[in-house]
Amino acid sequence: MGLIFKLTLTCLLFIPSLLWADPINIHLKWFHKFQFAGYYAALEQGYFAEEGLDVNLIEGDPNNNQIHQLLNKQSHYAVLGSEVIHSLSLGSPLIIVTSIFQHAPEVLITRAEDNVQNLAELNGKQLMLSNESISGQINAMLFKAGVDTSSYIKHPYDGDINKLISKKVFAMNAYISNEPYQLMQLKQAFTVFSPLDYGIDFYGDSLVTTQSELSKHPQRVASIRRAVIRGWNYAIKHPDEMIQSILAYKTLNPSPYGYCIGTT
Repeated sequence: MGLIFKLTLTCLLFIPSLLWADPINIHLKWFHKFQFAGYYAALEQGYFAEEGLDVNLIEGDPNNNQIHQLLNKQSHYAVLGSEVIHSLSLGSPLIIVTSIFQHAPEVLITRAEDNVQNLAELNGKQLMLSNESISGQINAMLFKAGVDTSSYIKHPYDGDINKLISKKVFAMNAYISNEPYQLMQLKQAFTVFSPLDYGIDFYGDSLVTTQSELSKHPQRVASIRRAVIRGWNYAIKHPDEMIQSILAYKTLNPSPYGYCIGTT
């Protein structure tokens, strides 16, 4: 009875405020992943509700531009990587509410059998790279190593590690937490080149909103920030629970549990 009473009291406390709350959309930058565990935790543990917020988490995918969603007012907040720095440099009216990951996860991967010792060896090769606005740190690393954008063949990024394995591309842009694990599953030896080793250190995922949202709803921005940080604190302490929760989300990911996205 004690638990039932507490749950009933919680509902009575939070539901009235939610009935009057405007729905808030937070657009994630990719498919449902542990990468966004703090946001799921903030939703499921009631941290958004405690702030009087009715939040909807929108799954990202390669076909949606979260910055455009923000600027077109289709989303109120978005999770963005280094592309927000590029956008800010162009004068976009965006605000970084909080930076969740202190280091960007993007790296460049080659096959170990190619024995690449220096990034200058990539000149003239075919590289699978994301748009420079998304992975500016990779381009900065290549430039610092003497690999200009005109000195290699750029292959459109689709995340298909089989193209690296089959030598259709010589190197590819990757997440340090993702593609290396996939390659190990396939017993493919690889070499990682990290921008950190070249003195290039960007923030990773940040929670972003617009200047308009901050000007009109400063308290809401502060509330979102508090709830998200609480959510991340919970997710870090309860990783197994959050993994199971995330696996239950419906996803647009064509290969949510496999090692390959795309086709050979």
